[in-house]
Amino acid sequence: METAGRTFHTFPHMPVRNILVWIDILRRNCDMVADGFFGPIPDEARESFRETSHALSRLQKSIYASFVVPVRTDNVAAQSDNGTPRLTSRETEILRLIAGGYRNSEIAKRLNFGLGTIKSHVRDILDKLGATSRTEAASIAMRKGFI
Repeated sequence: METAGRTFHTFPHMPVRNILVWIDILRRNCDMVADGFFGPIPDEARESFRETSHALSRLQKSIYASFVVPVRTDNVAAQSDNGTPRLTSRETEILRLIAGGYRNSEIAKRLNFGLGTIKSHVRDILDKLGATSRTEAASIAMRKGFI
């Protein structure tokens, strides 16, 4: 929580969702470097990128828990503008966790589902929102007030 407060003190003009999106982008890039996506790196550097990724994940969750407006209970995401079903209540719940910075494995553990089930829900969410990534789906959902 203290780290989240320092982040907002440093960047008070940035909306919360922008900070969450940028943290997610940084975290994903750290993971890619650690996984050798850009080529081999020394083990010590790999470990540093892993630690940074975990720290960013903790920061993202702290910001979400501390500063994001409580989630809506009326399930606005379940209907589109014309009233046709968009997201199921389960998909909405998973989307809220995605926006909170949780990874698929963490969501599966939290909801007591298999990883394959969560991946399937995430694919459905991306398709229904017309998003190409989890970050974009969270951004769309926040912008449209789904979560």
